[in-house]
Parts: sequence; structure tokens; C-alpha cells
Amino acid sequence: MRRNRAILIALFSAALALSACSSDDETTSAPATTTADDAGTAGAADITIETFQFAIPANVSAGAVVIENLDNTAHTFSHVATSGEPAFDATLDGPNTRATIDVEPGTYDVRCNIHTSMTGTLVVT
Repeated sequence: MRRNRAILIALFSAALALSACSSDDETTSAPATTTADDAGTAGAADITIETFQFAIPANVSAGAVVIENLDNTAHTFSHVATSGEPAFDATLDGPNTRATIDVEPGTYDVRCNIHTSMTGTLVVT
């Protein structure tokens, strides 16, 4: 778990450093921020992963969306982008791990990049 946090911090720091080097007249977009933590944090998850299936509600509100992995194996919750960068790509090492993604309104096809038969649709309002 600590190794994953260290990797996330390193990736975030690298992204921050790269963005500081860009000029003011450039417009860039980056995938939504993802953070992983222990499932012991307060509040219910918006989306759960259990028995190799996503439990996604009919729609979720824009902003922070919490995903919880209840399986005994790692999964990802990844946007399948038809063009450009994916809006989010969260890795949940499981079991009982969470990730938070920041999402804009829209409809997103999602899958687990480790177990590609795990698919779904996320509707954000």
C-alpha cells in the first residue's frame, strides 16, 4: 500500500513539474486525478467492484467519485477513450482498497484493464 502511494506521489509530482514548464498560451488537458486509500475511510463508495463485476449506479454526480474494490485481487476502473487521453484510470490493488476519481458530466465506457471482460457504463450528471 505504501509503495502504491509513493508511486502515485511520484507520478503526481512529475505531472506537476511538467505542467509548470508549459507556456501560458498552451491549453492542455490531463486525466482526472486518482488517489488510492484504505477502505476504512468514512462514507460509502459510489461504485464497488465485487466478484469480478462493477456495481455502477444509474448515474453519479460530477466531481469526486469513490470506487471500492472488495475482491481479493487487483482491478482497474478505466475510461475507454475513443480518442485522446482517457478521462480517468484508477488502479485498486485490493482487497478493500479505494480510489477517488474526479469526473466531469458525460457518459463513459469503462473496463478493468487487467480483466478486460469487466466492462460497464458510467453516467455522470
